[in-house]
Amino acid sequence: MTAHAMENAVDNGVELHLNEAVTAIEENAADQTFIVTTSKNSYHCKVVINCAGVYADQMAAMVGQPDFSIRPRKGEYLILDHYTAELVNSTIFPLPSEKGKGVLVSPTTSGNYIIGPSSEFVDEKDDLATDKPTIDKVKKSALDLVPSIPFNETIRAFSGLRASSSRGDFIVEEMKGHEHFINVAGIDSPGLASSPAIAKYVVEELVAKHLPLNKNPNFNPRIKPYINLKALSFEEKNELIRENPRLGQIICNCEKISLGELDDLMSRSIPPRTIKAVKKRTRAGFGKCQGGFCQPAIVKYLADFYKVDLTDVLYDKGGSNIIRCSTKECKL
Repeated sequence: MTAHAMENAVDNGVELHLNEAVTAIEENAADQTFIVTTSKNSYHCKVVINCAGVYADQMAAMVGQPDFSIRPRKGEYLILDHYTAELVNSTIFPLPSEKGKGVLVSPTTSGNYIIGPSSEFVDEKDDLATDKPTIDKVKKSALDLVPSIPFNETIRAFSGLRASSSRGDFIVEEMKGHEHFINVAGIDSPGLASSPAIAKYVVEELVAKHLPLNKNPNFNPRIKPYINLKALSFEEKNELIRENPRLGQIICNCEKISLGELDDLMSRSIPPRTIKAVKKRTRAGFGKCQGGFCQPAIVKYLADFYKVDLTDVLYDKGGSNIIRCSTKECKL
């Protein structure tokens, strides 16, 4: 959803800058503007919207004295392979507790099952590790809901961080004494479901107080439809493949993703630059082998597309290079 929303924004004129760490925010009290300095650029802003997740308190501290702090609450999950469709046919929750909604068992839109999350505070804002004791607790809680879960079908464990605030609620407001700096912080669960309404409120009630907002008569609310071969009939697939043979060249056997679908993805306004981004946007690498077979092909595809060396292709963040050097050049 996030990628599609950003693609639509860029299609309508938004400029997206990635991989820039904010190093300083200076306010000009005379005209209430800001200079936001990053690791790559400097931006002169009339309004700053601070939606930095677990780092929102640190961003606010660059401007003034925030009246909240953010402590990450980690949730660990399990993903099961495309197992029997009869395991569960809807999302099952336990009764909620002070930790949240609790461990759920749910089918996904892609035919997998997701189980979790745990809910424990952590001190490090980049702690995305998983551990056996916590996963075992998740399994035990899930079995109380569905006794027949086949955990031998697990293909992935992962974790995420909720940005829990010291105020115990969403923080969507101007910063006191710095009205042109808007905090959108502590967006804990159900933040994803709430995000459209939050965005509407921020724009129409907060930003509109400081900037004239004019509707764009040429605004296009839709993105170009994505190609989804798995949703098509045999005849429809064959017709598309006759038009574009690369749609018939499967690059990910587990999830049945083709080279043609990668081509379509890379032709868009925000093409992915990393293996993980390709995985999230297409599901290539999301299957039982977790990229064991398709990942080398995707590394080569990205290297060819961006005209870089294979060793420069990243899995995710900086430093996550998949290939260190060629076999004959490596000095271990």
